[in-house]
Amino acid sequence: MEVHKHKFIKWPRGNAIHQTLQDFKHLRPKAFPGAFMALDGCHIKVPAPWSKRTRMRHVDQRCYINRKHVASVVLQGICDSNQKFTNIFAGWPGASHDSQDF
Repeated sequence: MEVHKHKFIKWPRGNAIHQTLQDFKHLRPKAFPGAFMALDGCHIKVPAPWSKRTRMRHVDQRCYINRKHVASVVLQGICDSNQKFTNIFAGWPGASHDSQDF
């Protein structure tokens, strides 16, 4: 994915940057000056990945238990001012720290 990210991740360029800045300014004029993307993350509940594993390698269940004691994976999303996703990533185990390098 790292090698092909330029095919999937589209950052604004040229006039699109200025247009996106203006669009964000109209959404919430004083909230995010100079913003052209919005990023957030959440936990997606998953079935216990360690149950009935006969063909796959063993997984340490503690990696998937988040701070609320639920098995999950982390989802990160980046949106533009039109609420369209420009990038998504899912897959880090729920116990991963927020500063994990996506």
